[in-house]
Order: sequence, then C-alpha cells, then structure tokens
Amino acid sequence: MSVFTDPEHIFRELAAGVAYKQRIGLFDTVRENEAFFVGRQWEGLEAPDLEKPVLNILKRAVCYFAATVKKGATAFTVKPWADGTEGLCLALRRAAEEVFEQDGTETKLADCVRAAAVDGDACLYWYYDPVRERIRSERIRNTEVFFLNPYEPAVDAQRGILIRTRRPYDELRAEAAENGAEGWENILPDDPAGLAPDAGEPEKLATVVTKFFRTAEGISAVSVARGATVRPPFCTGLTRYPIAWLRWDEVTGSCHGQAAVTGLVPNQIIINKLFSMYVRSVETNAFPKVVYDITKFGRGGWTNRIGEAIGVYGDVGDCAVNVLRGGDTSAQVMQVIESAIRLTRETMGATDAAMGSINAENTAASAILASQRASAEPLALQRRAYLAFFEECVRIVFEWMSAAYGVRTVRTDEGDLDVDFSLAAVAADRAVVHAGDAAEWSETGALSTLKELIAAGLPVTEEELRAAVPERLEA
Repeated sequence: MSVFTDPEHIFRELAAGVAYKQRIGLFDTVRENEAFFVGRQWEGLEAPDLEKPVLNILKRAVCYFAATVKKGATAFTVKPWADGTEGLCLALRRAAEEVFEQDGTETKLADCVRAAAVDGDACLYWYYDPVRERIRSERIRNTEVFFLNPYEPAVDAQRGILIRTRRPYDELRAEAAENGAEGWENILPDDPAGLAPDAGEPEKLATVVTKFFRTAEGISAVSVARGATVRPPFCTGLTRYPIAWLRWDEVTGSCHGQAAVTGLVPNQIIINKLFSMYVRSVETNAFPKVVYDITKFGRGGWTNRIGEAIGVYGDVGDCAVNVLRGGDTSAQVMQVIESAIRLTRETMGATDAAMGSINAENTAASAILASQRASAEPLALQRRAYLAFFEECVRIVFEWMSAAYGVRTVRTDEGDLDVDFSLAAVAADRAVVHAGDAAEWSETGALSTLKELIAAGLPVTEEELRAAVPERLEA
C-alpha cells in the first residue's frame, strides 16, 4: 500500500480524521466534560435572574478514580529472555528509570489517567531531544491525534498516525527553509482546525501535521504545513510507533474510549438545576412581605427596599400595614437532591468508605480497609489498562535507546556496565516487562497506618497488629 507524504494528501487525511471525530461527537464531548470537571457547569445558559450554584460531585469522584488507578509511583521489572541477558536487562531498567526521573514521567502519567477519565483517551508521545540528548515525552490531547483507521484501537495495527499541533508560522517557515524544503514561503497562518486559511487570529499560528507511518525500514515520519513540507520524510530508527494510547472504557469499533464523566453529566445538570430552583424558592418565599395601604401612606409610600414593601389600594386586614408569610418549600426537593447525589456516587463506585467519608467510630480497622479494597475492584479493568499503557511506554523508551544511545556506561548496584544500547530494540520485543506499584508492601506505610488507627482510638486487635507488622519488626 502506497504512503502519501505530500502536504495535500496528508491534509486530506487530517480532514477525514476531523470528520470522524465530529461524527462521534468527540470535540463537543471533550469540551463539555472538561468544563463540568473544573466546575464551569452553567456555560451557555441565558438566565440572568437565576442563581447558578455548582454542587460538583464529578471532580471528587474522578480524582478518586485517577488516584485509585494510579496508586503512587509505578515500577517495573525486565525479565531476561535468554541466558546471558541478565546484565543487559538490569542496565536497561536502570537507564529507563533515569529517563523517567529526568522527564518527570510520574506526573505526566497521573495527568494521562485524569485525561482518560475526563476525555475518554490519553496519549503520551515519546521523542528524542538531540539538544539535551534525552528521551522526553509529551501528553497530546485525544482531539489532536488521528488514527488513519479510526475503527481500530491498536496502535501498532495502524498504517499511519497523525499528530496536529499549532506553532507560529514564521518559526515553521524558518525550520522548513533550514531543512531545505521547497515552497516554505507558502506557509501562512490558518484556522485552528488547519482546514482553512487564516481566520484573523492575532497569534498568527499555523497548523503543522506530523505523520508517522510504517515502512520496510521501520517507523518513518514527515512534518507538513498547508502548502509546504516542514521536514521531509525521515526514518526514526524505531520499529513501533512512539505513541502510547490509553482508553478509559473500551468502545467496540472505535479507537476512542468512553470517559467516566460522559454518562454522569445529565445527573450533574439535574442536581444543579434542582438546587438552583430550591435556592430561588427560598429567596422569594422564605422572607415575609410587607403590604401597606397606599391611601393611608400616599404614593411616596414605603421603601426601605430590602423587603420591598408592596403598596395596594384597599383593605390590608383592618390595618394600615400587614405582613404576609410566603409559602413553604417542599422538603422533598432537598431529599431528591440528596438522593441524586448519593445514588450517582454509588453507581460510580465512589462510596463514602472509598472516599474517606466513613464514620470510623466502633468500626474495626480491618473492616475499613476491606471496604476500601472492595470499592476499588470496579476499577480493576482501568488499572490493568493503565499498567499495559505504562509497559508500552517502557518498550518505546527501549526503542529510542536503541536508536539514539549507542554505547553508554550505566551505573547499577552491581557496578558500572558498558552497554551497547543497540540491543535495546531486541529487549523491547522479546523481554517480559511487568509493571506494578513501586511498593507492593511498604513496611513504613503499614506502620504509619497502624499508628494513625491507634491514635484515632479505633479497636485494632492483637491479631490484626501481628498480621500487619513485618516479623522482623515485631521485637
């Protein structure tokens, strides 16, 4: 199958990718989910006389989801695939850990998990920085990544992947001229989608599309703008795409997943709307109204504005002034609001025990911990997908080491090793990479938890204490 690398064809592929995302409503969904997550839940509503309170139940629940899926630091092991490869696997692990530390990958991984929960997908793009001589990563929004086959979720099964970014057009011109590309003077500002000429943006930005595609030599890439090539096709030296892709909930027949927030937006709207009307009812009916007879006070009447006295002609109850009490707001309204919040959180799996709101009095410590562990079980699939996502990141880093490192010295616990990183690509394909929590069993964490439980006056039994404390610390 032929691969198109000219700007015209690549922008046609981009247009097809944009059309697919529009058909499934991805752009609107991401925009709405992000707004609801951060608390902008009344945007676009024209109701100037209505109070707009926000009872944001989504943010706390989604943050709990993200923290449960990405529990602390993530570690990994590399198992040898043949005799004599133990030293290489150890060196690769140490080198990859150094890459993650320098890149701040842990923070980016947490951001990816949050993005997947809110937007449906997360993408971590890996590249080699020749200036700093480092392997680095960047999170790309799912609205800016386009699979040429959007019905196939597997990254390695794609015949090509597009990444869309926006940059100042004069920088793109300079880069294209430096790379010897023809027609660099045709690069002009365009609209944010990259599908039309400049829409009058003051930033003067242009869309650049980087296309990764598979060839007989491996993964190649090309960068283009509208009307010109920014960087001609080049071989990356990789055998797998430098993109790790994470979906929150899988959707059959689509490369995009379903966000945790998407199905809960209607519930959030109902809760906010009911509470707003409840507040409005209290404002208009909870305070008494003063009614006075205009014929006795004159048209200048009663002001004192706060209560806004009402002037009428005629009898106000055999008095010049009377006070009218407003109607009571039904208690059912608040009951419905509370029920909606409780049921929504329960169906999400964000129970009181899981989120730390349980009343710990007279509750056994083991029961609290067991309840929290059980609450995390519905997220087991997302946890498994995240670990596979991290393992793919490790393999991509190995590939970049093979392509860019050459021979380097790696410091390990067993001493310094001179490693030929050209073998790292073999490890990426054949070695078993297993990811998990950095501390499956932390003695310090166990002791700290026990101290907090005892300090809170909870009934920790002797059996629980002996089961939790490591044997060598019991004495």
